[in-house]
Amino acid sequence: MNSSATSIAATLDRAFTFSAADEPGESLLDHAFELIWQGYDSRLGGFEGAPKFPMPHRLLFLLRCYHRTGDAKALKMVEKTLKAMRLGGIWDHVGYGFHRYSTDPGWLLPHFEKMLYDQALIAQACLETYQITKDEFYAQTADEIFTYVLRDMTSPEGAFFSAEDADSEGEEGKFYVWSVDEFRSVLGEEHSAVWEKILKLQPDGNFFDEASGQKTGANILHLDRPIRQWSQELNLKPEALTTQWENIREKLFRYRKQRIHPLKDDKILVDWNGLMMAAFSLGSRILNNPEYARAAEKSAQFILTKMRDDRGRLFHRFRDGELAVEAQAADYAFLIYGLLNLYQATFNLAYAEEAAALQEKMLQDFWDPDSGGFYSTANKSEALPVRPKELYDGAIPSANSVSLLNLLWLARLTGDPKWDNHAHDQLRAFAGTVKAQPSAFTFFLLGVDFVLRPGQEVVIAADPEKTEAQQMLAALNLNFAPHKVALVKSKQNAERLAKFAGYTDGLQLVKGKATAHVCTGFACKEPTSDVQAMVAHILGKKY
Repeated sequence: MNSSATSIAATLDRAFTFSAADEPGESLLDHAFELIWQGYDSRLGGFEGAPKFPMPHRLLFLLRCYHRTGDAKALKMVEKTLKAMRLGGIWDHVGYGFHRYSTDPGWLLPHFEKMLYDQALIAQACLETYQITKDEFYAQTADEIFTYVLRDMTSPEGAFFSAEDADSEGEEGKFYVWSVDEFRSVLGEEHSAVWEKILKLQPDGNFFDEASGQKTGANILHLDRPIRQWSQELNLKPEALTTQWENIREKLFRYRKQRIHPLKDDKILVDWNGLMMAAFSLGSRILNNPEYARAAEKSAQFILTKMRDDRGRLFHRFRDGELAVEAQAADYAFLIYGLLNLYQATFNLAYAEEAAALQEKMLQDFWDPDSGGFYSTANKSEALPVRPKELYDGAIPSANSVSLLNLLWLARLTGDPKWDNHAHDQLRAFAGTVKAQPSAFTFFLLGVDFVLRPGQEVVIAADPEKTEAQQMLAALNLNFAPHKVALVKSKQNAERLAKFAGYTDGLQLVKGKATAHVCTGFACKEPTSDVQAMVAHILGKKY
């Protein structure tokens, strides 16, 4: 018995052992890109075969590859995958939101469960793709994801629920599929004839039952092209067709609302809320929609006031007024990530300060002082045979991957080298493991990319309520600049900001105008009050 226990403990220990090495260089990013390209489905989008998962953090990595190298293949993989997903059955065309994964290579037949983390990470990928391409298709997809989350996945207090089940009435997908007769009864014969063609409905159904191999008579709504592209064939202006679709979608939505709904998992989880908070914050910046920042703030306030104990330590779960389960590393990492993104959307210094305080606590409770990196469980948690430590970026990224980016952001925001030192310790702790199979750690590679490429610290000294300051802040979000961090300094927060980020102390308005100080490695260029000059500095262009 003792020998078996020892053997199991040794096996577990090996499972959580990682290979250290020198810090990786750009060759690692290139190798990861090639591996991803080899697994890319150039015909149908996505990666590998069925089942196909969205893998949005892989898309985020590819966007940085495109930004770094200009290789069109990187952007092509992202665009093809996002469009295939958005047009396919994995997207809920009537009520919005993405289902969990596709059971087939063509994104038609989903596992119908909807997860909060998928909405958050896919929205982020859409938003960054929109920044690069300026294609409204991606902005609209992000908007519709946010519409779904605010409508169906948000608690009265403003925190976000976890998931919606796949099943209703004991049958997977029953809530989402349509028979042709039912579809016609809702829309009427005239409209139905057109929209059956657009949405690919068939009298005997448009997918095969996995068990029997027979068509079921049920249809999953999906598209073979964006709706606006049907306008010429239907002799309608694109705007008129879009309006018609919205009216029809509303009819289908109201009808579907009367069905028995899948169960909602109304747990509030800190880690997944952190991811959604980050997505709403990014949406607020890129889509210039303050409502999204308010949604992120409500989630943050709920967690920070309702899900901590009197020592400031987090709980993982809240449901029906009850807190449960001590928070793990992922809860801290994802919440810090959400708060840092929220600061970039609102420039309310309280969120950056909370992020730094939580990062301190995470280092105290989860850091491995011997090998580096974060354990999954706190040092005061119930004793386990081996303390787990995770790095693999699966359906959601690992706590260590997200923490690497958090530490680097904090280092750049504050100028404090302690954050940078921990980030580099983490890089070395996992470098050997990541080098062996880099495409399995693509969120971790976001941090590698961040540390390898000089970015900018942009300090805008201004009264944020004035028009000139708002124009400057809006310009920060026009272009994809993943290595930029920004701070806002005003008369009201100058002293407090100096304590958080000491290097901002001497950065002032010039001639009373809103002034951008664009710094690299905390060495700042000539300050400017010209918005175009600021953007040129950020993009590394001459002005």
